[in-house]
Amino acid sequence: MFRLAIVDDEEFLTRQYQKTAADVLHALGIDHEIRTFSSSRLFHEICQNEKFDLVFLDIDMPELSGIDLAADLRMMNKDTGIVFVSAHTHFVFESIRYSPFRYIRKMYSEIEIPEAIRAFLRKYEAERNSLILDLENGKKITVNIFTAAYFYALRHDLFMCNYQKESFRLAFRTYTMEQLEEMMAPFGFIRIHKSYLVNYRCIYQLQTDYALLTLDGEKLPMSRRRAPLVRERYRILLREENDL
Repeated sequence: MFRLAIVDDEEFLTRQYQKTAADVLHALGIDHEIRTFSSSRLFHEICQNEKFDLVFLDIDMPELSGIDLAADLRMMNKDTGIVFVSAHTHFVFESIRYSPFRYIRKMYSEIEIPEAIRAFLRKYEAERNSLILDLENGKKITVNIFTAAYFYALRHDLFMCNYQKESFRLAFRTYTMEQLEEMMAPFGFIRIHKSYLVNYRCIYQLQTDYALLTLDGEKLPMSRRRAPLVRERYRILLREENDL
C-alpha cells in the first residue's frame, strides 16, 4: 500500500490537498492510505514508529517547521519522498539540503500536487522493481527485474545474464542459488534447474527437458523432477499478468 502524509497547520488546506491527492491515486488505481496532520509535532511523534512513502510538508508551521521536520525525516528514513509546500519561494534554497522530491507553491497546488504524485509514483515503481547486487570486483549493479533474464551457476560461481545477453559474475560466496531463488521469486523468477533461475517473462516455451527463451531461441535445461512445479508456476504468473 502506498502511504502518503500531508502536514499543514491550516486544516482546510490539508483537506483540500487530501482530496486532490485521493482523486489522482483513485484514477491511477493505486491502493493507498492518506493521513493528514495539522500539528507538525504530532506528525513528528507518529514518524518515530510509522513510515510514509511520500510526505507533503508545509514549510511555515508554528510548532516545528517543514525544514525541521525534513531534517529529522532524513535521519529516520532517507527513502521517504519529501515535497515542500509553501507560499514563499525564498525557502527554496534552504530546503535543497534535504533533497526534496519537489517544491510546490500553494497558489498552484491543484496543478502541482497531481504532477508531483505522478512523477513520484514513476520513480517509486522503478525503484520497487529494482535490486542491487554485489559483483566479483567489489562493485555493485542495479538490476531492473524487466531486464534481468536469468541467473546461472557455473561450478562455484554465480552469474546474472540480462536481455542483452551480457553476463555479470556475482561476488564469490556472497549468494547461493537458494538465496537468489528466495530473493527473486516475488519478481517472477522460476528455478527450472538446480543451476538456472529464469525470469518467466523471457520464457517462450516449456518443453520436456528445456525452456526455450525469447533471447534468440536460447535453450536452458529444465529438470524433469522440477518440470510439473515449473509449469504450474509459469501458468500462474502468465494468468496474473493477463489479469493486470
